[in-house]
Amino acid sequence: MALARCRLAVGAESHPIVIGIPEDWDTRLFDFYIQGYMDGFPFIPHVEEDGKLCLFDLDLVLIDSESGGLQGLLAECVKRAVKLIGDGLSRANEHDFIEEFEAYWMRLPGKGLCVLDVPLSEGSRTIHTVTKNGQSSRGSRRGRRKNKRLDEAANVQALADGSLTVEAACSIDIDNEWGWGGTVRNGAYFSTRAEEPLYPPDFRERLSLEYVNGLLSLVPATDVHRIMKKCKVPFTAVFHIEEPDGTVVNIAVLVKAGGLMANRGSLSIEHDAEVIPLSVKRVDKGTLMGRTAEPISGDFSRINVGMKANSLEGKKVLLVGCGSIGGHVAVMLAKAGCDHITLIDPDEFTEENIFRHVLGKESVGKSKVFALKNRLASTVPGMHVDVIRERIERTVREGSIDLRRFDVIVSATGNHSVNIALDRLLLEEQIAVDTFYAWNEPLDIGCHAAFVPGRNYATEDDATFCSLFGRDEDGLYELTSYCERGQHFERRTRGCGGSYVPYGNDVSVRSSLLVTSLIKNASSGILSEGVVVSEKGDGHWFSQAGFHTSAAYDEQAELRASRRIDCFSNRSCVEEI
Repeated sequence: MALARCRLAVGAESHPIVIGIPEDWDTRLFDFYIQGYMDGFPFIPHVEEDGKLCLFDLDLVLIDSESGGLQGLLAECVKRAVKLIGDGLSRANEHDFIEEFEAYWMRLPGKGLCVLDVPLSEGSRTIHTVTKNGQSSRGSRRGRRKNKRLDEAANVQALADGSLTVEAACSIDIDNEWGWGGTVRNGAYFSTRAEEPLYPPDFRERLSLEYVNGLLSLVPATDVHRIMKKCKVPFTAVFHIEEPDGTVVNIAVLVKAGGLMANRGSLSIEHDAEVIPLSVKRVDKGTLMGRTAEPISGDFSRINVGMKANSLEGKKVLLVGCGSIGGHVAVMLAKAGCDHITLIDPDEFTEENIFRHVLGKESVGKSKVFALKNRLASTVPGMHVDVIRERIERTVREGSIDLRRFDVIVSATGNHSVNIALDRLLLEEQIAVDTFYAWNEPLDIGCHAAFVPGRNYATEDDATFCSLFGRDEDGLYELTSYCERGQHFERRTRGCGGSYVPYGNDVSVRSSLLVTSLIKNASSGILSEGVVVSEKGDGHWFSQAGFHTSAAYDEQAELRASRRIDCFSNRSCVEEI
């Protein structure tokens, strides 16, 4: 890297800077440093500890190295550096401190990390914390004293090497889904709103007690007293602060020594206390889903972490069938924010399932419902999964399950006999539950998903799943099928009971995507009418095998077609089967 030292003219003043020119300048651009930034230069946004200016976010910049070459790019960087320094000195970009508050907090010297699992909806409260670097303090009194010394030694070393980690949650016990454990202490979680803009402290200096007391002053004294009186040193205080413009800031401090004192009706930390800044990594479900859901207001310019809608939260979902389609549906629903799923399937996972199922060889020989439950519980936080290793028909007949207690029913068996029986039961019993169906066509010909609103079952509406079937002298047939009637696609490996219909994992993924999209849209109110969605495959292997497509396939010009179920209006299968 080549270095150049010069002075940069910013308004009426000039400032010494160092420019680094790397060999790969056409992809990395140039490094600009304010010389002597640690020696009295004002604290301004977009400058790192060593004085390096954050000129551009390279992930969002398309570098055109051919237009103007090195000289042209360097001129652009100089222009950007002048603006950053000028705006910083004039405080024109002071609001950037708020937008990037947590990034500056993370640069404070001696800081640690607080991994936080507290729902965004929680107000100020006492929380539980454990220090990841410490040892468990169980055993005899002597052992506990020894482990306490080990805890302290581990924490001192952790502070020295910057690896101190505190884990905080509403409750930490043996069943904590993150696997946290150790000596549990009380901590404080303060959720408040700043009336005036709150700016980060200067990270070139250690965090001051005055700054921490300023944070406490944002919280009503009654909340501070109520919560912190339960905390003994050392304790962690987490601050969830909403800035006046709606930006949310999450920061924390570890109080290693000292306590509280009252001063004119307010509470503060004693003057001789030792405080350590902790950057906060939120792992609560609302925050983790922040990258997946839609903004509540529809205004993407004002999205804050966690300010997203999750239409599936709290809904009780019954998933019938945990095979190739059902396995993918379960995972997709969990990733979409569904937190209450009941799985029904009587089958065991076998070697033949591996290449078209979300589960793998580690699940061979296990019950599909239990293996899938373990998969969901181990990968997605906040999941509540119940399992029934039985056929849906028998479960309902014996009365061991009440379909009315669910908000959503999904049939992913791919078996139309089961689908029709379920549809008929819901209609006869007038069970007003939104119900979804997903099924594959053979080989690579395509897949389908259907939605029947609960009100259709409650009012004996003609538009239910059975509307998708017709009957003539040759028997019952599927109106949406891509396959010409009279063909047989089953293959047998072990005689009776060992037959299967060939299709690949990608087809199951596509049908799972279709039905999951319908579930999300119906749950959020975007979709209210019953529909069937059909997606065509290219049909290459289907035709190579000598099979023939139906008129439904040939006449569908688009890749994906969506039709209202009430357009079919055929009840013969309900009346005659």
